[in-house]
Amino acid sequence: MKTLNVARILTACVIVVLIIYLFNSTQNHNLKENRSDIRQFFTDGEQKKVVYNKHLQLFLDGHPSPAVGGKALFNHSLSYDQINRISHCRQYADVDWLKGAENFVKDKYVCINHHDYLKENNTILIEVGGNFGADASLFTAVYNPRHLIVEPIPYYATLLQEKFKDNPRVTVLNFGLGQKTETIAIEFKGEGSNIYSNDFGQKKINVSVINSTEFFQNLGVGIYSVDLLSMDCEGCELDVLENLLETGMVKYFKNIQLEIHSMAYFIDKENYLTRYCTLQEHMRRTHRLTYQYKHMWENWRLLDLK
Repeated sequence: MKTLNVARILTACVIVVLIIYLFNSTQNHNLKENRSDIRQFFTDGEQKKVVYNKHLQLFLDGHPSPAVGGKALFNHSLSYDQINRISHCRQYADVDWLKGAENFVKDKYVCINHHDYLKENNTILIEVGGNFGADASLFTAVYNPRHLIVEPIPYYATLLQEKFKDNPRVTVLNFGLGQKTETIAIEFKGEGSNIYSNDFGQKKINVSVINSTEFFQNLGVGIYSVDLLSMDCEGCELDVLENLLETGMVKYFKNIQLEIHSMAYFIDKENYLTRYCTLQEHMRRTHRLTYQYKHMWENWRLLDLK
């Protein structure tokens, strides 16, 4: 009887080991499939119109897609003090907006000069909204980090690819980031093209927008941290920030810099203020402001960084 029990225990152990092995094999297979999918995503599909080149290996190789766990930070309840600060933010928005605009004019290069840490080796900058490359050129000239630019408008994406074709540290991808993957129509009117404009007679073009969380996961964010996420995407900033907070991925970005666009402020002020002022309080859980021209430009840095 004793021998029979030992045999049963050994059999059970073998079964458990086999199950673990099969589970890990499946996970590894899925991991490889995910990495294969993201490469195919960057190369295939006329509708997506995205560009993949060898420089993206810098971001993909060795960085499998992470599983982001934990309770979403964005769903945490707000304290009494936080609710009061949101109310104050909404109440004095007009004053803050005018003051922010006035002061930013005096310090308009803060979005470039504020990031000396990018001089360190192998720092990573993800720039959302490249336009014709004014900021990208300055970032490259001053810091030359590993630099990924996401630009949804084909004209600008092509211009950026040509501009940085001789810099192996710069990668340009032709799509935008948002809360969900979709194709949207925008009015192309040069610099400042955005989803809010509705000018009669303006040429409309379709652009691809990718769910920001899925994009960052496929890049491997979470296995490593991004030194700076800089967003000047004519209105997508709050969408991306909300996604990062909802999933908890926000903690993998050491610095998050964003331009707040006045178009959203004037078109749907109540909705904009609700989102912006609430996001300010949720960001304080993991980050602190290092500069802010309210409703214009601001930078958030992880609490445990200098």
